[in-house]
Order: sequence, then C-alpha cells, then structure tokens
Amino acid sequence: MFPSFLVVIDSLIIFSLVNLFLFNLILFSLIDTLFPNREKETMGIKCPKCHFDNPSDSKICKERGAQLLPAEEISVSPTKTLETPKEELITGSTFAGRYQIIEELGKGGKGKVYRVVDKKLNEKIALKLIKPEIASDKKTIERFSNELKFARKIRPKNVCQMYELMEDEGTHYITMEYVPGQDLKGLIRQTGQYN
Repeated sequence: MFPSFLVVIDSLIIFSLVNLFLFNLILFSLIDTLFPNREKETMGIKCPKCHFDNPSDSKICKERGAQLLPAEEISVSPTKTLETPKEELITGSTFAGRYQIIEELGKGGKGKVYRVVDKKLNEKIALKLIKPEIASDKKTIERFSNELKFARKIRPKNVCQMYELMEDEGTHYITMEYVPGQDLKGLIRQTGQYN
C-alpha cells in the first residue's frame, strides 16, 4: 500500500509540472501574439553617444541614426576612450574648446559649414564639420590635407582662405575664412541663371 501511494504522489507531481510548463508555453505564446513588437530580452548594443539600448542586430542607433559597431568589431584598450565623431553642432555651444557656434551656414556632400567665433582670436571664421563616413577614410583626409597645403599657397580673389584641417575627439574639421554675404543658390534665385 505504501509504494502505490508514492506512485500516486509522483504522478501528481509530474502532472503538475507538465501543466505548469504548458501554462507558461501558452502564456508566452499569447504575449507574443498580443504584443508582437515588444523587445525580446537579448543582449543589445548601447549607443556610445546617447546610451540608447538598441537590439543586438542593429547597425544604426534607433534614437540618433548614428552607425553602431558590434562589440566584437570594437577594439579598445583599457586606457583609451572610444571617441564618437560629432555629426552636427548646436548654436551657442563650443566645439573643440575654442569655437563658439553662431549658426549653420549650409550643408553638402562632405559635411556641414558653420559660422563660428574663434574664442582664442576673437574672430568670426567658418568651420566645416566633415561627415564621419568621409573622415573615416584615411586617404580622403590625406587628400584634404594636400588640398589645404596647395590652397594656402594661392590666394585668388574669389576663393576663401583655408586655415587648418584638424581633429577633435574623432571629429575632423576644416577652419577657413568667413566671407559674409549671400550664398550662390540665393544669388542665382535673385539674379537669374548665371551664364
């Protein structure tokens, strides 16, 4: 009589575990059906700039749109800080500890141009922030550097003076003479097509 009682207890325990397993299976299936877009508990990629948690298969930050690198592609020594290039500057902020942003003047294929005050010289200049995807190519930066060397040697009347190609915290930029006035697009709109 005693052994049959243990068999009944064992059967009840097994039956309870199976029911619990099925209940959990049905519950998680129901949750996935009701909430198909919910985040799964997976190891994500944290944006180094805004610290937003992105899904592990993300290639760009869902919050900022910046490119993300998987952990295995980032090689960081314990003493080096990972630098994230800036993609735009905010009016009133200071860039590279020296340039106070006044306004964005325009943007193009290579980056954005800002009117800034060089606080060290107390002078208005133009600052071109080079796009990170362009600046990441060492040959392109070398070409910019060579172009700047040649541009310093000539001084045509209709070309602004180039000052320096520099880098601050992973962001490459060019400083140049600020020439006040209307941009070419505005001039063409005002006077008609240029011949």
